[in-house]
Amino acid sequence: MQKRISVSDTDMSAKVGVEGAWPVLFRVMGILGFIVAKRRPSGHYETCWPRLIPMVAIMTSVSCYLFIFPHSLNTRNYDSFIHVSVAATSIGLAFNAFAVAVLKRRATCSLFQALDGTQRPPKAWVSILSSVLFAAYVVFCGFKNYLTMHLFTDSIPYLITTLPSPIVFSLLDFYLIALIDAIHKAHKGKVEQGHRRLRRPSGSFPPPSGNLYEVSYLMRVPSVMEHYEDLSGLVSLYNEVFSTWILLRCVTFLLKLATCSYFLVAIAKERAAFAIILSHFAEEVGRFGLLCRRADSLANASKALEDSLFALLQRPDTTPEDRIQLLSFLAHLKSRPAHIAVGSVGVLCSSLLVSLINVALTYAAILFQYQPSSDL
Repeated sequence: MQKRISVSDTDMSAKVGVEGAWPVLFRVMGILGFIVAKRRPSGHYETCWPRLIPMVAIMTSVSCYLFIFPHSLNTRNYDSFIHVSVAATSIGLAFNAFAVAVLKRRATCSLFQALDGTQRPPKAWVSILSSVLFAAYVVFCGFKNYLTMHLFTDSIPYLITTLPSPIVFSLLDFYLIALIDAIHKAHKGKVEQGHRRLRRPSGSFPPPSGNLYEVSYLMRVPSVMEHYEDLSGLVSLYNEVFSTWILLRCVTFLLKLATCSYFLVAIAKERAAFAIILSHFAEEVGRFGLLCRRADSLANASKALEDSLFALLQRPDTTPEDRIQLLSFLAHLKSRPAHIAVGSVGVLCSSLLVSLINVALTYAAILFQYQPSSDL
């Protein structure tokens, strides 16, 4: 028994926080200034104000997009309107990230602190591969943006100003994804740790089912409840910090899909331009889809816990005292589900992704009937 405890302690000491689980991403985001929470040697997270300096420079660069917008990009007012709309919402998303970093700094530090010691550190080859992929993605975004601007304008200041935009917004998406993934891994780690601690003694009868939560429950229900009641707190912290951010991200995603749909219909006969706009469309759907999938995995983990506890409630050998505790725990899970909120209007999930894509495709079908010309 003593040996088992020492192994568990060693395993726990080897775990790191969310910054250690995603070292490349969080180091880059810290350098750019979008994360002002910094871990001190004592293990506490505090606000690092000097990180705001590069963020101010980035905001200034991105904001210049609106001031040097080339109105000669095309001859139709609607094209200018849709470009400015996407640019304005994208800049609004970036400024929202700035506001979250400053105004929600204490809640962000609390979230990072709660996730500290819950993640497994990545292997060396994973960190190297992620660095190479990130560098390749930066080159790809720059080349694609260069081709896009080369097709529509020869303005060098416009080209230089807009080159960082897709990279910055991609990093913001990966930041949201990484934190949701960290909460999901913390949930799984709690389950595994509870399974080790609440394992039945050897020689006792095996449980009727191999369900992880049933094995834990058969040993001690109060410990299970104590072990899992802080999981909803992680999701609540995440929603407190990022719910408005995710709402703006949904609006930006819809406008970008509408823009891509418009130009896919308008320049369908120009293969090079069509391929570039289609790559923009696929990239946006891929990033937002990954964000929705991670939110789905978190919600499914919470639903699995809820279903397992409900199944335990129906067992004939459950004592009345345990039934009361299980009912209390189920009511707690029902009142605080592990859902990633989209502001105060909805929940982030795959069905939201499908709905937004359907809106964009409907918009493309309407445009196809009017056949906008390719005279850009």
